[in-house]
Amino acid sequence: MKWTLCYFDDQIQNIEVWKDLLEENFNVVGCADALKYPMIMKDNHPHAFMLDVHMPVMNGHDLYKKITEHPLYNGCPIFFISADVSDENKIRAYESG
Repeated sequence: MKWTLCYFDDQIQNIEVWKDLLEENFNVVGCADALKYPMIMKDNHPHAFMLDVHMPVMNGHDLYKKITEHPLYNGCPIFFISADVSDENKIRAYESG
């Protein structure tokens, strides 16, 4: 059985690239709308999340907080994905956990 990984990114092409890279080992559920996280969690029971840091409406750091506070969150790993290598971004990700 493959684990389900939910990937949130506002860029559809990024979702497709990661799906291609990970599909051998994971069922990748991609979503370009961070506000759909409750439905994604309910329908897919993910084993891990990948979150793009820079998204409109809700950034990856805010989405992390929403996911971890949601009653369906099971303590699974959450990874931040970003091309932003700034110290501020790294520190914020580490502070999130």
